[in-house]
Amino acid sequence: MAIVVSLLALRAVAEEAPKPPEPEWKFALHGLLGGSLFAQDGFSAPSPGQQTLWAVGEPSQHKVALGGDIRQNRVNFSLAGPTVLGGIPKGVAEFDLFGGNSSGGYGDVSVFPRIRVTYAELAWPNTTLRVGQEYQLTAGINTLTGPATSGAMAFPTSVGHVPFPLSYAAGAVGWRYPGIFVYHRLPMGDNKMEIALSVQRGAWVNPANPGAGTTNLTTGATTNPFFTTGTDLGDASGVPQFEARVTYALGSMLGIALYGHYSAVDPYQWGAAPTGVCGTALTVPKGTAAGCSTLTVYAFGGNFRLNLEPIILQGGGYTGQNTSAMLGEMLQFNNLGAGNTSDWGAWAQAGFKFTKQLGLYVFAGTEHPDAAALTTGGSKNLKNAVVSGMLRYYEAGWAYGFEWTHWHTNTNGFPAAVNGVDPVKDTAIDVNQYMFSTYYFF
Repeated sequence: MAIVVSLLALRAVAEEAPKPPEPEWKFALHGLLGGSLFAQDGFSAPSPGQQTLWAVGEPSQHKVALGGDIRQNRVNFSLAGPTVLGGIPKGVAEFDLFGGNSSGGYGDVSVFPRIRVTYAELAWPNTTLRVGQEYQLTAGINTLTGPATSGAMAFPTSVGHVPFPLSYAAGAVGWRYPGIFVYHRLPMGDNKMEIALSVQRGAWVNPANPGAGTTNLTTGATTNPFFTTGTDLGDASGVPQFEARVTYALGSMLGIALYGHYSAVDPYQWGAAPTGVCGTALTVPKGTAAGCSTLTVYAFGGNFRLNLEPIILQGGGYTGQNTSAMLGEMLQFNNLGAGNTSDWGAWAQAGFKFTKQLGLYVFAGTEHPDAAALTTGGSKNLKNAVVSGMLRYYEAGWAYGFEWTHWHTNTNGFPAAVNGVDPVKDTAIDVNQYMFSTYYFF
């Protein structure tokens, strides 16, 4: 009896003992780790394997190349707390291995890391303020339905094509830039709505950025004529990138997002000194030569996801102009001396789950830039279409995926060195890729 009383007394003391306080700082580690083995029957860009977005050429002897890729491996660090101004502060830094090959004969298996996103945020119950480098609202993390890596709203589901999804150059636009991002959620019971706004730095990547010339605009002296070589044509416009997005989630069954983008590009000094893109001497005041006025970048589009398990449907599309800085126009940064280049794309993916873990996914997407503008500007790729099928096993973060993908790219000519034949006009290039991937998502 005494033993029973003692045990009851100890239990009472344990129940009355205060719980240890929550840690003041919370650290989290997320990412994906694994690798892919693949076979391709042609050349692809920007590079083979996990980064393939369109076809470049077919080998003259129709050989198959074998390869392996670990570049999409990703690590995301975050640290949160304590409370500041009534909100929870958080810092995030995310890296992957798409930073390019290192030097030496083994550079392709000693690849460099690359920063993806890094930002500080302050989150209140329904509003989050982020400052730093983050995904654009057109194709970024959706705070209602989960990260883009899950295929929840922004990109198609995949195991081997996560950071460079199959919908890039085939129906989706959006990249990552420094800026200010505000997300405001409107609770609706099981349903949710979010309004997101962002202001990001201007963007336009091209080797002939301002500073590439050598003629001073006023004196004609041989100095850099405009800012520095680190200033791109988007920054030079003096206009940031503005984006807005509205997202609605009907429980876990339906998600819809609509977005808009506006920015500008200053083509005045795109070209070799002493003339710019208009063939006009750089000493001529800006805006006085035809075609040298600031050009507009815009994009409108949306994404959806319908979860009717065992069937899952998702897709998206956009229309815009001068979208290369957003991964549009097949990353060609068309010569702005040719004027505006319009662009549209769309993609869709259907999935069927045989079991909770095993599913079959079919993807199709396309991108259609203005072929006449691309030809005038000297760009090569005119159109792109992608189809893919994937059998995926996914359980507790562990994924196996076997993916077959076919790229069909129309071009207005390519060098003989690529495919062993003379350049031709409006040639269709076809490349097939067979990829097996194993990844742990955590």
